[in-house]
Amino acid sequence: GRLRKAATAVGDQGLVSAGTFLLNISLARLTAPADYGVFVLCFSGIVFSMDLQNALVTEPMMVYGSTRPEQDRSRYLGSALALQLLFTSCCVIAVGLASAVWWGLAGPSTALFTLAATALGLLGIHAREFVRKTFFTVFLPGRALATDTLYLLLLLSGLAIVIWRGELSGVTTFAILGLAGALSAAVGLMRADVALKVSPKEIGEAARLHWGYGKWMIGVSGSRWSGNELYYFVAATFVGPAGTGALKAVQNIFAPIALVLAGLGNLLLPVTSRLVDRDSARTVNRFVIALGAVLGSGVLAYGLLVWIGADAVFQLLYGGQYATYAYLLPIVGIGHLLVGAFQGPSLALRALGQTKRVFTITTVGAAITVVAVVPLTAAFGLVGAVVSMLLSLVVGAPLWVVMYQRSMRERRTGPPVKHV
Repeated sequence: GRLRKAATAVGDQGLVSAGTFLLNISLARLTAPADYGVFVLCFSGIVFSMDLQNALVTEPMMVYGSTRPEQDRSRYLGSALALQLLFTSCCVIAVGLASAVWWGLAGPSTALFTLAATALGLLGIHAREFVRKTFFTVFLPGRALATDTLYLLLLLSGLAIVIWRGELSGVTTFAILGLAGALSAAVGLMRADVALKVSPKEIGEAARLHWGYGKWMIGVSGSRWSGNELYYFVAATFVGPAGTGALKAVQNIFAPIALVLAGLGNLLLPVTSRLVDRDSARTVNRFVIALGAVLGSGVLAYGLLVWIGADAVFQLLYGGQYATYAYLLPIVGIGHLLVGAFQGPSLALRALGQTKRVFTITTVGAAITVVAVVPLTAAFGLVGAVVSMLLSLVVGAPLWVVMYQRSMRERRTGPPVKHV
């Protein structure tokens, strides 16, 4: 049963990531590198908003909702839905204001229209993510899989239509993302039996609970974005938007690894939370070590395969385009290896409620990227940009272990460190 749920969780993440992956591949093949680079920069803003969504809404929901009595869970999830709607509304307004300022300063342009359409993509992606995480919170990954199957069908249908009509662009892509995400989320919410039939008092209590967890995770979101996305913008400054497109094209090759790690994370965070609540430190330690060993080995094997077969990979995905950037594959692969190998202590710290320590680790790593990315990119181009991202992971990896061990010692010798 556990293996089946793990496979379902990875399959669900695979559906979501496959849609994004196919959109990226289509844009990289059928649009100019500079236009693809603009899309990547706008989508990076959505990634940041998703990190904030995770910090303030979905991750606290998965940690606290998974341990609530079943009779209280439905109303709690309704309160979380209210928080989600408020958060998404603020993000959409922010995109609208930014677009209006751009229009006033520089006038209309293709890049401006792509930015404005980002609001549509953001709306659909937020809705889809909330519904997915709701099903994982109640340990029903099969329903998440069914909902995201509908999402992928809608997404691919829309993509096929705009490609057939010769209208593929950043604007149409964001419109498709918004429509597919919103429709599939509406169906998922009905199946999840989550509604806004909650009182303002309940919403306020959920907001205080989520803020207690997420106030440090906001900083984590900023640090994570700086470590993983800032180099796209710096590359655009020094190399141009085409350079950003090339970086994303290389990152796309590791999308299967990212989807496996994200899918397992969705399933294993509630599982880890229950282990921390109910089992001994020895059991938790064994789980953390085994998870790192399995994921690290898998990432290493995948990285070696794509490096050895780089020519065939670039030919298959991009028709040979971007093959001159194959030298970036080992650097990017090492980064994914570190993420996989240290996934265990990362999940455990979140399950323990140690968000301040998660913030500390990600901020230290991101600070290194922020300091290094400009001089390294200016001196070494795209290699420098990717190395600056890798540096944050190299520094952060051992800190996950140190902070996890310290938290477990405090748990044995003091009061519980998790607050539910």
